[in-house]
Amino acid sequence: MKTIFQYLLLCFTLMIFSIHSNAIITKSIKDFGAKGNGIINDQAAFEKAAAFIQKNGGNVKLLIPKGVYMVGKQIRSNTPNRYLIETNVFSLSNCNNVLIQATGKASIKYVNNLKFGTFNPENGAKLVPEKLPFYDMSKTAQLGCLFMFQNCNNIQVSGFEADGNNLRTIIGGSYGDKGIQLWHYGIHLTNCKQVLISNMNVHHFCLDGILVKNPWNMNCNVKIMNSIFDYNGRQGLSWVGGRGLQAVNCSFSHTGKANIYSSPGAGVDIEAEDAEIKEGVFEKCKFFNNTGAGLLASDGKSEQLKFVDCTFWGTTFWSAWVNKPDYSFYSCNFFGSFVHGYVTDNFQEATKFYKCLFQDSTLAGKTPYGQYLLECDSRKLMVFDSCQFIYNHKKLMWYNGVASAKNDDKPIFNHCVLLSKGKLEVYNSNNGKRSKGK
Repeated sequence: MKTIFQYLLLCFTLMIFSIHSNAIITKSIKDFGAKGNGIINDQAAFEKAAAFIQKNGGNVKLLIPKGVYMVGKQIRSNTPNRYLIETNVFSLSNCNNVLIQATGKASIKYVNNLKFGTFNPENGAKLVPEKLPFYDMSKTAQLGCLFMFQNCNNIQVSGFEADGNNLRTIIGGSYGDKGIQLWHYGIHLTNCKQVLISNMNVHHFCLDGILVKNPWNMNCNVKIMNSIFDYNGRQGLSWVGGRGLQAVNCSFSHTGKANIYSSPGAGVDIEAEDAEIKEGVFEKCKFFNNTGAGLLASDGKSEQLKFVDCTFWGTTFWSAWVNKPDYSFYSCNFFGSFVHGYVTDNFQEATKFYKCLFQDSTLAGKTPYGQYLLECDSRKLMVFDSCQFIYNHKKLMWYNGVASAKNDDKPIFNHCVLLSKGKLEVYNSNNGKRSKGK
């Protein structure tokens, strides 16, 4: 009996210990020495907070009180193979149950006069490579990540401004194949699941506002809600791998329109690098005035993406560029040319539009990009169902078909309204009838 009692006591003790060890600890960033006065560099406080959470394996709620928290640190390398070494502000790996939340109007901002790009290590002057690509790391200065999460589960970041301050960053020469392909991210997620990013304003980072990279067989369940990712240098969002990303009521706009631009300069770039991308949903999102395409889906393997009640407004480039399978648009608005569409004989894989509006309206006096509302080359089996096309200055569609093409190979317009310079045409491709009105 004593042995059984000791065993039960041990089990109870382990259970209590487990409950205690998983209890959420609440901390303020000021507990780690942050001032938040907009003057003192609080980088060390964020590093200490991350170290505390890392040691605990997570299970921490970190509060960010009202204030302006200056961050950013570069270290002069003592070896010839680097110039300025970046330091991430806040990094976690293999942690669970972490909530980072503002309790007032809080901003985390990079300090002025940090360097980004390539420079001459001897005198610190901007170095312009003679030709690209250029991959000499000994000449580089990069800034790292504001928040970096690797192999983490149940992460929430909410309620504050993240300012990469690229307007006051010293921009050097190019690195990589195009632009400056070095690290400066607002939020960087690798192999993370159950993530919620909400009510954030992540702007003016030299590279991306947010990057999501997960393996193809992992349902990451990343949700981005009520957030802004504007005026970043390369992308508002780069999704480079994984399944199950949802963005609701977000802005991915004005990429490359501040102090720095790197290709592709998209609002959202869906580019599978090491892993397939699928099962994404964007709802009530804005893709405005990006240097590149508002939405870019060109490289890597991606499929099964849905866009609902979104607005794409291209002023200097395509509103959206899609040539991947099974992309569907519902009640979306396109101002500026939509380009391409997927080539397929399979209806499921076709690029499809339902109750969408295509119109050549201006944005803040800027003429929408392109000569046509649609520039679809010779794409097969695109579907436009119950859509409106209003074109007073541009033409309707560029379609480079062939005489031998079958009807099923051509774009399909069902119950669509075409309004050109005040003349209304309704065309139903199912019965071939056309009616005109005012």
